[in-house]
Amino acid sequence: MVEIALLSEESARQQGFVPLEEAAKITGGDRTSYFRQVKTGKKSGCQVRKGTRNTYWILLSCVQQDSDRSTQVKISYQEMHDAWIGDMLSGVFGNKPVSKGYAKLCTQVLNRYWKILNLKPDISGISAENLKIVYRHKDYAVDEENQIDHFSVKTSIYRACISFTDYLIEKGLKSFTDREALTKLKPKKRFKLQNRMLSKDEIQEMFRFNEVWRKGRTSYDIVVLDLLISFYAFAGLRASEAVKLKIEHVAFKERFLHVKGKGGKDRFVNIHPELLPKLKNWLEKNRPNSNSDYFLVQKNGNKFTLAMICSRFLRLSNACKNHVHAHALRRSFANIMSNDNMPLELIQNSLGHSDIRMTMRYTNSSFKHTQAWWNKRFYDKEVPDKEEDRPEKVSITDILDEFING
Repeated sequence: MVEIALLSEESARQQGFVPLEEAAKITGGDRTSYFRQVKTGKKSGCQVRKGTRNTYWILLSCVQQDSDRSTQVKISYQEMHDAWIGDMLSGVFGNKPVSKGYAKLCTQVLNRYWKILNLKPDISGISAENLKIVYRHKDYAVDEENQIDHFSVKTSIYRACISFTDYLIEKGLKSFTDREALTKLKPKKRFKLQNRMLSKDEIQEMFRFNEVWRKGRTSYDIVVLDLLISFYAFAGLRASEAVKLKIEHVAFKERFLHVKGKGGKDRFVNIHPELLPKLKNWLEKNRPNSNSDYFLVQKNGNKFTLAMICSRFLRLSNACKNHVHAHALRRSFANIMSNDNMPLELIQNSLGHSDIRMTMRYTNSSFKHTQAWWNKRFYDKEVPDKEEDRPEKVSITDILDEFING
């Protein structure tokens, strides 16, 4: 607890102290905020006897400096924000230039930050107190049942606040104390990352749910999501690869997709029997009229974006209470193909992995599937499915008794 001097009213006035209410009226600040700052020692203050109790006073020069600085900040927030983004893109701020995508992300998460706070953007509002409020928002509340902690979103907001604060420190508009307070709020993972995989039955359940889920959705929305699920679950595409797929990349006669993969690498993926009729149905009946070369187009004929696909899967996950996304379906494709005895090298080629060790992480074959392959390969026997078909368990004691007693 900080010790605060007890002064007479006359002495307090002479030293430049004023009552909290008076300071709030002069500067337009918040009396409660001043009270906390004085009590914790963040602002110079004193106590003055009033009747039977002590009241808190604050040094007027301190709050006037904050008021002047706040006025300057309100005028220059957008200017400083644009300068920060520009300097990041050019490499003037930071070790090297950032991508346009990262710069756009910083702007988006800060816009979300202000929307949650319901405040007009203001440099003084980039603070630890406000960041705590954002973390506690209902959209980012921890879901213990489904083990969702929104770590990625919170991290994006935190990094944007830290980066902008660093820039403002360079410009003399923030202090290292402000940054230190923010660093104490660095998000931590609450739950261990789980690589979600779906079985064949669970994927079929997703298709059925998509058919009956009508809330604010048109027949076009249903067909598009059905096709997207098929792309990821039956072809193992990355989310972005479906966006970049063009009509000319679909070879119906030879039954393969020409995929433009990560890092500009091309690969060819065989079309699964479940996917083939859906591709034809999309082109012949459901694809909106468009001059675009891209396979997936919006109702207005424009190309799909990655953000649109992620948004559709997010709505699906929330509706069916099953935390699944495009990449989970890609992993499921690898796992299902592995369980169907597809060689690991072929799975690697289909997924576009340069290192087979990554493919091995995607597959999760059970012992039952391993045993099925082993029996078929060497013994030409089926693995017993039912408990009564399995050989009776014999203990080591029974074996010894039989050996001793003949």
